[in-house]
Amino acid sequence: MVVMNSQKGALALMAAVAFAIGVAFPVNAEESGSAAAGSQSGAAKDAKETKETKSADDAKDKKGAKKSKTEKEDNSTVTLQEKPGVGVGREGNWKKHAQGAPSLKTARKKVEDNPKSADAHNDLGWALRQNGKLEEAEKELRQALQLDDTIAYGHSNLSVVLLDTSRVGDAVKEGERAVAIDGTSPIYRVVYGNALSADGKLDEAIAQYNEAIKLRADYENALYNLGRVLHMKGKNAEATAVLSQALKLDPNDRRVMDLMDKLVQ
Repeated sequence: MVVMNSQKGALALMAAVAFAIGVAFPVNAEESGSAAAGSQSGAAKDAKETKETKSADDAKDKKGAKKSKTEKEDNSTVTLQEKPGVGVGREGNWKKHAQGAPSLKTARKKVEDNPKSADAHNDLGWALRQNGKLEEAEKELRQALQLDDTIAYGHSNLSVVLLDTSRVGDAVKEGERAVAIDGTSPIYRVVYGNALSADGKLDEAIAQYNEAIKLRADYENALYNLGRVLHMKGKNAEATAVLSQALKLDPNDRRVMDLMDKLVQ
């Protein structure tokens, strides 16, 4: 039985396995920072800026750090950066302010000021989810979708909340709806894939993760989930190769390291 004693040893072992089975995934050296979580807030909408509206994965600065938009308490916009290799938001299921979710105070004020705004209700719903208030989160997200059923991020966020509350079938439907509205977002693909995998539809989930990776080769979260589901199917050699790529992108992702421990024993 082999036990992984260090990240260095793990990387060496994973590289050897990947080479042995001939599986490789492209990694863009300029965009090798850790990917954000599988869904996103609706703060600071600007369709011209990006097709991945409201995501923590949407842009990068000249140094290659990921950017996302959220708001300060005074409602002014602030740009957050998730720098390479820090594993931001991996612990605690991305609660609190991870992923660009606005504060509850800011989000509630936005709804008070704009009660007919789908974005405002979406932002509050996501902020509530990040703080573990799932029932309230679902209510706000459904209100957002009543106001505008065409916002893909609203359906994606609702899918996450429904999966949090073990309503897998409904989570699948919302994830499917998000991808139908915007199939170019790797985040929506991963959220949909997570719902599908929870529903036991592993091959369909794998297809969604692969689509996400085609859209963004350095999407570490997509690689992790692909490796996770490949492991569920018993394809451990393929899972190891995929996870080796994820670990290169974010050496501090505890989820990947824990799964690798199981695979290399």
